[in-house]
Amino acid sequence: MTSLLPPSATAAERAIEAATMRIGDIETPLRDLWDPMACPTFLLPWLAWGLSIDLWDADWTEAEKRSAIAAAIEMQRRKGTLASVRAVVDRFDPMIGIVEWFESAASPRLDPYCFRLELPLAADSDVEYSPELVTARSGATRSWSPPSLGEQVVLLCPGGDIAAAVALGSIPQDAFPPAGNSLRELIEYPDGAVIAYDSEAHKLDVTLPEGGSVAIVAGGGVTLDARQGGVTVLGDVTIDGAVTASGDIVAKGDISLADHRHGLVRGGTDKSGPPA
Repeated sequence: MTSLLPPSATAAERAIEAATMRIGDIETPLRDLWDPMACPTFLLPWLAWGLSIDLWDADWTEAEKRSAIAAAIEMQRRKGTLASVRAVVDRFDPMIGIVEWFESAASPRLDPYCFRLELPLAADSDVEYSPELVTARSGATRSWSPPSLGEQVVLLCPGGDIAAAVALGSIPQDAFPPAGNSLRELIEYPDGAVIAYDSEAHKLDVTLPEGGSVAIVAGGGVTLDARQGGVTVLGDVTIDGAVTASGDIVAKGDISLADHRHGLVRGGTDKSGPPA
């Protein structure tokens, strides 16, 4: 091989050239390396990476790997279109439905240029879908808050398998904007119920829709400590059991239960008059 070094090259440079000249003697079938049907099997993952294949499974058969690589260029041409999404989804389950934003007539409407995947019923598909969600607690203490229809979530797909996906969390959208925009933390439910706490005002609000009810079951008793502000009840109160008060009870008209007086008091079996 003719040297490309200039006459002024150092001895070290000429030694390096002599050592690397042998690389040219190694046969490099570049055409075969870029051919999905001729590329050596052990180099297929690198060829897939070079062609930017988004979906790859090391457990595929050799035929499946070569087929995916052969379709890479065509897939790149259709990338971002409904056809490309359909091709990827079909690898998991052909029964999964794709609804584009302009086809979504049901509430909530999708954001423009978005789409929704509709998983099939178990009876219609051979794929078993996992309903797993990442919750706040899943040990001895457990919590549960499933996503609602149309809610955008982030999925963790082990090994790229959507059938085994786990929902990590939700993403706000036009149909479901953030519930708040301040330091007041809250949970808003579909029927309009809201549980909120304002750490700046030190105030807890619980608002239920019309007809809503609250049930507290506490076999050991319930204690309300409101000695500073008191307790205000708007509406009728029904008590099934005895009432014990350590202080006075004052009724309408400032009538004291402990100190009120009666008029028309007589002896014998006569009844006294109403509280004075």
